[in-house]
Amino acid sequence: MSSFKKAVIAGGLFLVAALPFVWHLGSASPFLDYDEATYARVFTEAVHSGNFLSFTYLGNHWFEKPPLYFWLMAGSAKVFGISEFALRFPSALLGILCVLLTAALALRLSKDVRAGALAGLLLAATGEFVYAARQVRMDIPVTAAILAAVYVFVRGWDDDRWYAVIGPLVGLGVLMKSVIGFLAFPIMLIFAAVYRRWKWLKDKYFWLGMAVMALVAAPWHIYESLKFGMQFWGPYFGYHILYRFTHTITGNSLGTTLWYIFVLAEPLVLLSAIGLVLLWDGYTTQDTRYRLPVAAGLSALFILVLFACSQTKLIYYFEPMYPFAAIFVAAVVLMFTDRLSSTAVRRISYGCLALLIATGIAGSFWQGAGERIGFSTEYYYTVDEYHIATYLADHPLPQAIYALGWDFWETLRYYDQGRPIDVAPAQSDPHGFFLIVPGQVLSQYSLSPELQKRAHLRYQGPALSLFEVDPA
Repeated sequence: MSSFKKAVIAGGLFLVAALPFVWHLGSASPFLDYDEATYARVFTEAVHSGNFLSFTYLGNHWFEKPPLYFWLMAGSAKVFGISEFALRFPSALLGILCVLLTAALALRLSKDVRAGALAGLLLAATGEFVYAARQVRMDIPVTAAILAAVYVFVRGWDDDRWYAVIGPLVGLGVLMKSVIGFLAFPIMLIFAAVYRRWKWLKDKYFWLGMAVMALVAAPWHIYESLKFGMQFWGPYFGYHILYRFTHTITGNSLGTTLWYIFVLAEPLVLLSAIGLVLLWDGYTTQDTRYRLPVAAGLSALFILVLFACSQTKLIYYFEPMYPFAAIFVAAVVLMFTDRLSSTAVRRISYGCLALLIATGIAGSFWQGAGERIGFSTEYYYTVDEYHIATYLADHPLPQAIYALGWDFWETLRYYDQGRPIDVAPAQSDPHGFFLIVPGQVLSQYSLSPELQKRAHLRYQGPALSLFEVDPA
């Protein structure tokens, strides 16, 4: 295929993929609880302090994540100003890059433009992936780094100079989300084993790249180590990596997590199940075309099992799995349809596939709106927190803010500029204060008679209500 045709296809895929990633990116919702609003707050404190090496949250040292995404946010904010759109834009842009890299990797290994286009479209039609990319999160950016490293690894099979780029890309992944960036290596090993490519282990360009990887990833970690020592490594690696893997901090059970993936990642999960059946029925070691779906499928399975073994299970952990699942489906489906002898059946198969992708794209837009009705209430709480924070910003008195029955206030803390929220029993305070109560609490319980005499409703939404309580 000519370079011009490839450019046209890539451009068309970019336009189709870009729509769900950037549609209403800054206005779909305020910054969400829990992590998105936290990262946005950390960023704004870095802007105010001018320190983008050592971060703070509500004035305290914050060692949860490396700095690269915050640096990208700083660049975006320089262009667009500090806003929801600006802080989310790097993740959305890298989500689009993931679509293009997925298509490029599938095309490179299959030599079939249909496989590349289909893999890219399937990823753009995976609502859960798009939803994560539309947030201030590191999961999609680190996925982009992993995909890029695997892609240049495959390019290196024909031109070993590409191997020198692997290390810097992995280093960027580490600066994006710590050890998750190293996931590129086991996936490279899977592809190498399936395709029987091992010369890279002795290639000078590969090891040159490993040296550059250290130069990219190490300086910030050394800086934090020299400045904070174990005060840095304890939370950064001990708690947020080891402890999260071995203990349940938050998230859902394995069954609930898999159910959410099954529903929110359609049509990719359904097609993956169909692809497994087709692969099992027709697999033969003599047909080299099976190498791509086997390598991609094993890569997706490896990521699924790895994070399923983690005791803390957040659905966002599984994002690196979806590009490889998309490649797996594209490769298997096209191999199957090519074997069909009936033109009519082949057209029906393509029609069903197109319908599923169109449904998936619609699901990406729906999830991009932030509602996820039936799966999460975070959208409704976030919107109410935003309105309450707006009210509080205009009413600095009374100073005290109390909350009953809800512990997640990161969105409110961002938009009210970090005003402290206390969860102590509000009725014990004889002074005036604001009181925030979830609607589900008010539906089951009433305010005490004493509070009812003093309380004035200032805001009521579907999830939260705000009362101003007079002094006793």
